[in-house]
Amino acid sequence: MDKKPLLCNEKHRVGEIRWNGDDVPQIMIYRNAVDGDSVVPEDEMIGPVIGQAEFKCSICKQKRVWGVSIETALYLIDTMPLNMRFDFWGKLMHRAKAAEVRDVKVDG
Repeated sequence: MDKKPLLCNEKHRVGEIRWNGDDVPQIMIYRNAVDGDSVVPEDEMIGPVIGQAEFKCSICKQKRVWGVSIETALYLIDTMPLNMRFDFWGKLMHRAKAAEVRDVKVDG
């Protein structure tokens, strides 16, 4: 599994970004951030997190948000049971139509 460090704005390592077997990015958040190349044992990690998550560096206390990529959103939708997927698409289409109506009123 490929991985790369997840860093706060001050470059402390707060976790790892990994790609699962479906090539979807997910994060493992460390219970405590580390400086340098320290090895963090698996039992000191929280995750995997697939989707959006806010985390805080235990060293500098800065907060950051791990956002959802399009690939991740599609993966989450694809793994839903079929009835939930139809419900999701229906709600998404309803919101898209509502936004389209709003945009026309603003532009018109």
